[in-house]
Amino acid sequence: MRARVSLFLLLVLLLIIPAAVPSAHGDGAGTSDPPRRADRFIGELRRFLGAPYQLGPLGEGPHDPIDPKPLLDLTRFDCVTLLETALARTLDAPQDSLAATLARIRYRDGRIAFLARNHFFVPDWIPANSWLVEDVTADIGRERTRSLTRTIGRQKFLRAKGLSFPEYADEPEYTTDVIPAAAFPEAAARIREPLIIVFVGEVDWLFALHTGAVYRDAGGRLMLIHASAKRGVVAEEDLLAYLKGTGRYLGVKLLAIRDG
Repeated sequence: MRARVSLFLLLVLLLIIPAAVPSAHGDGAGTSDPPRRADRFIGELRRFLGAPYQLGPLGEGPHDPIDPKPLLDLTRFDCVTLLETALARTLDAPQDSLAATLARIRYRDGRIAFLARNHFFVPDWIPANSWLVEDVTADIGRERTRSLTRTIGRQKFLRAKGLSFPEYADEPEYTTDVIPAAAFPEAAARIREPLIIVFVGEVDWLFALHTGAVYRDAGGRLMLIHASAKRGVVAEEDLLAYLKGTGRYLGVKLLAIRDG
């Protein structure tokens, strides 16, 4: 009798234990790794495909005398606000508001004010968001990478908006890595993960003329997602074909998105 009971208990344990222990290969329910932050970022960007393009859709809110446009708008984008909004949605934890996360990305120290906004993508936005992105231009460009130095025209930027803030003076020279446009098709073969791309132009007082995100589709083609002024919407297209057809960029920078 005792032998029968022992055998019965052994059979019960053998049935229970495999079901209770997660598979080491990750094929049990709920055991697969969550998508990486960069992949989630691309997913958030693709939610906005077809949304209208509008230059400068965001400001500091209705109480700001300089730029009273809303702090958050999920219906229309320019190239930078598209990236910022998708990043904020990628990062946003349940206890945080989307607007607060966006402010941390968009403003120095998260302080909402026109002069604290990261207006210049290369000398302002990238250093302010070093906690979130890493400049991998030299890693991708390797020996084809070039250094580019410019003086950032902050006063010129303000005058174009009819504003004057003497304390917002031109910066000293700023140097950054760039992959020349002619060298990019070769360097692009080394892109494996989703990245932010910064298109650098000939204008001598700034660097970034446009931004977007790049990733490889299921067929391995390098795709660009961006808020396109030419198309008037958030669009997705072949990156190398876009660069070849545009012909107005001196080169590009590439930023990897850090995992938490």
